[in-house]
Amino acid sequence: MTRRVLLGTVSLLALAACGDDKRASSTRPAPPKGTYVARVGDDFVAPSFVEQSARARSVDARQALSDVIDDALLARAARDRGFDERWTSQRDRTAAEARAVTLRLRDLGRQAGPPTDEEIAALSEVRWQEVEVPAAVRAVHALVVRPAEKDPKRAEKTASAKRMAEDLLARVHDATSPDDFEARAKTTPPIDGLELVAEKLPPFIATGFVSEVGQMSKMDDDFTKAAFALKAVGEQTGIVETSFGFHVIRLVERLPPRSMPFPERRTLFESDVYLRRMRGAYETILEAQGTGLKIEFSPNADELMQRVPLE
Repeated sequence: MTRRVLLGTVSLLALAACGDDKRASSTRPAPPKGTYVARVGDDFVAPSFVEQSARARSVDARQALSDVIDDALLARAARDRGFDERWTSQRDRTAAEARAVTLRLRDLGRQAGPPTDEEIAALSEVRWQEVEVPAAVRAVHALVVRPAEKDPKRAEKTASAKRMAEDLLARVHDATSPDDFEARAKTTPPIDGLELVAEKLPPFIATGFVSEVGQMSKMDDDFTKAAFALKAVGEQTGIVETSFGFHVIRLVERLPPRSMPFPERRTLFESDVYLRRMRGAYETILEAQGTGLKIEFSPNADELMQRVPLE
């Protein structure tokens, strides 16, 4: 079961049959088999709490259990570091201790100093759409969709798709604008029930990746190559075959590269650098606690987990 490192507010942890801390563990009786799903050191996780946590977080039972184990490890780390001296209520203390670790790690991340050039460079690679965008193009295209591989008439329909694409090419040949191209393309009559798609596309770079912030989509390599081969705005390709089908592409705009100055990147990424440092410290704590603290799952954990009702 993969554990997830929690970022942000650490949720309330209520472990069934748990005592104050490891100082009381020697006198705590083990719970009867079948009453707990997992054991984290001396703490036992009851199915009822997994259900409560799953509902509160809107996740499935296994993810809820993974989260509870993470919380338990962070809470234990807080107790080991003496963050629990003022607390008397185990339930409230556990949540507060986990939050104390969060706040302490946040402070330590800032104490390490301002973002370094290396940290800014690493984030620039991940968030290139915001700070370092190569030359890009905008295009509109029309596509005759290739028949499915499992279609029993695939060969026959592929031939029909090529004929339909030739008709499409003739219809858009004299298009005067992107809108006119799209409208003309949509007048192409279908053959053998084949689908035609005509649409304007977001800007994309020579590797095919869309350059708009937050977009993770990528254009087909053959499509990208054909689009970038167009020199003048308004120029159109012939029929371009890709894994999706048969396209006709019209160049709408060429966009120059743009780059954000490094000082501006430093300001933009400052909080993200601190968050990355905090995440790394979290992972270190969980790894260390997980290595030194025994985690066991009940022999009938799967059966118990199946009983957790979720709406």
